[in-house]
Amino acid sequence: MKILVGLGNYGDEYAGTRHNVGRDFLFWFASKNNFSEFKNDAFLKALVSEGEYNNQKYVLVLPQTYMNLSGETVVNIFKKWSEVNHEDVVIIHDDIDINFGEIKMSTDKGHGGHNGIKSILNLTGQNLKRIRIGICPKAFFGGFKKPNKEQVANFVLKKFGLMERGEVENIYKKVVDKV
Repeated sequence: MKILVGLGNYGDEYAGTRHNVGRDFLFWFASKNNFSEFKNDAFLKALVSEGEYNNQKYVLVLPQTYMNLSGETVVNIFKKWSEVNHEDVVIIHDDIDINFGEIKMSTDKGHGGHNGIKSILNLTGQNLKRIRIGICPKAFFGGFKKPNKEQVANFVLKKFGLMERGEVENIYKKVVDKV
């Protein structure tokens, strides 16, 4: 069994925001692959969906905590499914240090200032596999336009721009290749 955890904030007002790209990906993935309807799991503090992809059982987990408390759900995954080892859990989240549309896999990296990852590291003590989805717009002359430190919270909670929204499904297809 593989477990995918999509980070984001719960609530309709956060759907489609940069910070919710991991969470929104799992909603999309579940709908495209006929997974079960997401159901509340009080122990995990999460919504959970199950299904098969490429002949492998997957559990999709969406923490129902705010981003900064994502570790509460992840630590409970290992309590609920004691047979699951750390290699079977993949965290999918936004990354402001990567250009919009780029995808990176990582393990054994720090939190990079991402509060959801910081919470997971603090509560599990584990560096889990991660799929990082770039959310930073590309600059006109290359590189990217990362907001300054004071603007980061507002930036990640904004919805993608109109042209970016048209690219989101293509980004999700790249993430599926990593899954």
